[in-house]
Amino acid sequence: MISSALYKSITEVLVNASPQVRLTNSWRTLHEEYGIGSLTTCRKLLRLTPSDRQALINWAQHELGVDPRQMSHEQAMKRTRTQAAASSNQEKGLSAAVRGNHLELRSLTGQVGEYRHPFGGYLGLSVDEALSLPFTHIMTVENFDTFLCLNVEHLPMLPASSTLLVFRGDNQAHPGAVKKLLNATTAHRVHYGDYDAAGVRIGLSMRAGTKLLLPDLAHITASQNGNTAFARLSKRNVFAKQETILGQLEQGVATFSIEMAAHLQFIRTNHIAITQESLMAKQVPMMMTLPIK
Repeated sequence: MISSALYKSITEVLVNASPQVRLTNSWRTLHEEYGIGSLTTCRKLLRLTPSDRQALINWAQHELGVDPRQMSHEQAMKRTRTQAAASSNQEKGLSAAVRGNHLELRSLTGQVGEYRHPFGGYLGLSVDEALSLPFTHIMTVENFDTFLCLNVEHLPMLPASSTLLVFRGDNQAHPGAVKKLLNATTAHRVHYGDYDAAGVRIGLSMRAGTKLLLPDLAHITASQNGNTAFARLSKRNVFAKQETILGQLEQGVATFSIEMAAHLQFIRTNHIAITQESLMAKQVPMMMTLPIK
């Protein structure tokens, strides 16, 4: 199967009439199986004559069903697999990721624009269609089970009728689609992740201006044994594995808001690594924090 990288390299070679190209494994295969190009003395480059470049065009048209002079790499990678399959059986290599432009999203009320979903359900919409929905707040959620279980009672600080919940993505749901949505929207952005060093790091990697949904430390520490009871929710082995991440975050503490610095200190002092599922199951009060000063 042809790779996206090889097709991009082929288009660049033809556009620039390149006399040679670096000898990758893919180019070596084209040379050995189809006689395209000749090896240089150092055997690290593949020399390409005008005849070789024409042979490359012929090969692409026969094997891929496209003329690489007419279809750019960017155009090829925007096609759906079905569109790509109309001209070639190389649809997996020369098409957009299947979920690359689709989101898994839901609302706190079960109503998303003109669409409805059941309690515990969600919708799959394209980025463009999601952007056409009426919402003022968008919250990305790290864990899928939490994404499905969130309701109005969990998020009283957000407007229920105009908040869009979006699963951040894993090996099936595509994080790239979420990034497209966030880059294109002017809605208020919130991120909800695990309450541990890794979860905080993910939140900090979101677009500037994104608030983090974190436990309300004032409420937790109000009672005499509040810290102790909360710390019992922690997975100490996870905290130990993430200490390096926590140390890296602490190096940038001068750039954080007072609230965010307090959270890092609390995580360090109490050895905290608590999942979203535990935060919800124990009904831990939450608040939104802007992490950067």
